Amino acid sequence: MGEERFISVQELADNLESFVLVDCDTAEAYHRFHLPGAFLAPCRYWKGGGTDDGVHAIDDPALLSALLSKLGLSANSQVVGYDGCGGLNAARLGWTLERFGFQRFQVLDGGPENWYQAGLELTLKPPNPVVSSVSFQGPSMESFCSMSELVKLPSTTVLWDNRSPQEWRGGRIPGATFLPWDSLLESSGLLLPREHLERLLEESGLFKTREIVIYCAGGIRAAHSYWVLKSLGYKSVRVYDGSWSEYQRSGLPVEV
Repeated sequence: MGEERFISVQELADNLESFVLVDCDTAEAYHRFHLPGAFLAPCRYWKGGGTDDGVHAIDDPALLSALLSKLGLSANSQVVGYDGCGGLNAARLGWTLERFGFQRFQVLDGGPENWYQAGLELTLKPPNPVVSSVSFQGPSMESFCSMSELVKLPSTTVLWDNRSPQEWRGGRIPGATFLPWDSLLESSGLLLPREHLERLLEESGLFKTREIVIYCAGGIRAAHSYWVLKSLGYKSVRVYDGSWSEYQRSGLPVEV
């Protein structure tokens, strides 16, 4: 069995007061509407300096603490992240938090669209800022793959390119297995049923017995697929954080 990395709309609605909600979309989207009590954390492009400048993830615990300082997080908080783009941003935040030692994070399966479709409340009112008390460690390198590690991966490791077909045809890392990240979602934005996910992944050569390193264009989609694999019980999974943005500029071989 895997870890509970995703939470259903109904489970969240039934226990709403038990969670710290984090809206991982842009400020513009957040101010159009958001779930009741949700804090804003526009984390999609939080890179090394906390901005969209660069290709690597945040590596400074003090910087992460500052970015999350008004969300009311404590060591015992149970956090649910969501967004309107299939859970990409939320999964990226979850992956980042995990690297810094915070494990109590789930992604809302289906996002705000499925919350709305269930007839549940959305609001324009932001919550009052609450000072966070959690401290972060690390970051751990367990789920992180650098380019220097990438080029030394053993032949038993599966390199998963989860970009779009168009991106794949434009060039990829030699030897990569191709499966778009959104192949794991239904048209509604919900994850496929567990048995469908497991069959699809195995048919693509993504077995639980192998180490899997995932890449996309910039580590966002890769983090979502990481989150899915961990929810299914995969033990050895990493994200190549620099992904294609870094690799294509490296001068290393490209397959077309």
